[in-house]
Amino acid sequence: MNIPLPDGIVFKVQIGAFKAPVKNESFKGLNPITGETLEGSQYVRYYVGLFYSEDAAAIVRDQIKPIGYNDAFIVAYKDGKKITLFEARRLLKEKGDVENYKQLAQAEVDKIKNRTNEPVNNKTNEQQHTTQLNNQQNNQTVNSTNVTNTSGLFYTVQIGVYKNPVSAQDLKNLSPIYEEHAYSFIRYTTGKYNDFKKADIEKNRIIQLGISDAFVSAYYNGKRLSVADALKIEIQNKGTSTEQIEVKYPEQQINNKQNLSIIKDSIVFKVQIGSFKEQVPVAKVARYLEIAANYGLNQDKDENGIIIYSIGKFKSYDEAIKMRDVVINDGEKDAFVVAYSGRQKISVNDAKKTLEQ
Repeated sequence: MNIPLPDGIVFKVQIGAFKAPVKNESFKGLNPITGETLEGSQYVRYYVGLFYSEDAAAIVRDQIKPIGYNDAFIVAYKDGKKITLFEARRLLKEKGDVENYKQLAQAEVDKIKNRTNEPVNNKTNEQQHTTQLNNQQNNQTVNSTNVTNTSGLFYTVQIGVYKNPVSAQDLKNLSPIYEEHAYSFIRYTTGKYNDFKKADIEKNRIIQLGISDAFVSAYYNGKRLSVADALKIEIQNKGTSTEQIEVKYPEQQINNKQNLSIIKDSIVFKVQIGSFKEQVPVAKVARYLEIAANYGLNQDKDENGIIIYSIGKFKSYDEAIKMRDVVINDGEKDAFVVAYSGRQKISVNDAKKTLEQ
């Protein structure tokens, strides 16, 4: 924070301004990150890098824009005080040492282009190396589809940008996974939706999983475009319709103490909306009853005595998914689909397999 700057003209790339302090891991491994507070302002401005040439700063700005910093821009300083880019260019030109500046700029640009293969996630180099070894030994690199092989217009949720391939575990075991290679980075996304609102709902659920910087992005015939442009194409009906592929979440552990005989006719899907170890707040139950008005509110107790509230009893997984979306839209962002055989909770995958869905 507020580190002293060298004399002369230098440049940084601003990547954000926030009222509350931001943790280092929020910046996807970019470094060095510095913060700056200005007198009379409530905001902390965050920057990446320190450059002696605008050329080098421009390369870094253009490299980080595709990984989520769309609004990144260059700022300039003279003797530690912020000046405009126009003023910095004028001062450099007046200095008259154009040839030396060009050589310095080229050296800085070459250094950036040839920098070591550092991770762009929040892992240390040692952790990244360990992950790569484990992936190679266990063949656990995430299965993904190159987004350039897709067609039509669709929305998806970006869940990470890395310097090297990662494991499914690094991406919370979500599927399907799409990848795009941009510059020297790999951008990973999940899900494929023909409607922005549906993708936005999934983004909120993924944030709840711990991927706090997840956001909705869009592709048209394998090329990334802004959501605003995608919405225009959607309105104009210029995009070909694409198959929608829901995000699949890792199963919750189902701890059965004995082998369970699943009876096909007894299988139902429910939308779980809450679980409580102690007394349930009356206001919360009233809220659940309101949401479940037309589908019925279920109250079950698991083997550990935890009270579980869910909505509906659906024979179709697709119907349960639709109900889940309704519930999430109604404010219960943590809602998810569960399955039962009679009173026994079973995995959703086992239920779908038994019902051939």
